[in-house]
Amino acid sequence: TPARDSVVTLPPPYNVTSPISGSQLSRSTDDIDITWNDIDPLSSVEVETVTTCANNNVETFATTELSDDGTITIAAGELTADTLTGTCSTTINIRKIRIGQFDARFIGGTVNGYQIRRMVIVTTP
Repeated sequence: TPARDSVVTLPPPYNVTSPISGSQLSRSTDDIDITWNDIDPLSSVEVETVTTCANNNVETFATTELSDDGTITIAAGELTADTLTGTCSTTINIRKIRIGQFDARFIGGTVNGYQIRRMVIVTTP
């Protein structure tokens, strides 16, 4: 059955303004302030981090804001774990999401529009 009545609008494009890719922050003592331009009050925002260390240990962290206000802070200590040692690479994924209207011919499901930005920073203990 065609789902011609499913509709979603992508969030508008945006640029991450902080932190700068390649910057170095401490996992235990620095807040990571993530900021971007082109705030969209119709979008929610998910931030996910993936931290990988030289010993091949990997830890993830995720947080969601129901309203886009142009900033999310990952508090100092949120990215610490016993398995993460030394200098690590932390990938930050920022996803702006708009929920669409799913065709009523379907009993369940969702349709969402995403704008995703990614950066990699260096994190230390």
